Amino acid sequence: AGVIYYMDEDMVYQKGDVIYTDVLEGGRSEQKTISALNKYLQEANQVALDKEIEVNEETGMALRLQTEDILNTARIIYNMEAGSRVIVSLIARVNVPQNDWLYANFQLYEDFIVFEKNTLIGSQVISPQQSSEEIESELENLLQSINEKAINQGLLPDNSGQVGSINFSQFYNLVNQVRSSSSEVKVNIYADTNIWREDRLNDNLKFELEEVKTEESNDD
Repeated sequence: AGVIYYMDEDMVYQKGDVIYTDVLEGGRSEQKTISALNKYLQEANQVALDKEIEVNEETGMALRLQTEDILNTARIIYNMEAGSRVIVSLIARVNVPQNDWLYANFQLYEDFIVFEKNTLIGSQVISPQQSSEEIESELENLLQSINEKAINQGLLPDNSGQVGSINFSQFYNLVNQVRSSSSEVKVNIYADTNIWREDRLNDNLKFELEEVKTEESNDD
């Protein structure tokens, strides 16, 4: 009966989905830690209220959290090294159909810089003699390798397993730049700013194209 119930209902959240994420500072006073976590929970609740889920009319809370879980999270953040940063995520504990209770758990990750500003993240030599489809395919493979590298080095993926990428216009601007080149070009992708674990790659990447001389390509 339980399985049929969940199959018949429209799911608002799947078990394991990220409901809300933010970065909190660790190692502060007990009062500041509790205040920051309370603010976090209020903001997370506002996000949850955008969905069609059950709400406690007395408290206005849509999130169903265990008190012990909240206290343990506060204790961990409080006991961290001063000046440290922690990524705090609320994760759906169960599948949540429409107008049902949203049970959630905390997940904490240490925050750090995955790529420092101006770090070369990846590169690929591409020939402009290829068709547009082939150039697009090579650029897509390069961007996919960037995604995989970012995840392997600590960037946290979203519910779909992605860490962001470039937009449509940026992508085809790159394709056109490669096509208009008179020789092979090396597409270099750099971090445009410090990229932290909770960041997306969107708008945080910088692209540079350099022509590859025939002699150099032959040496390769």
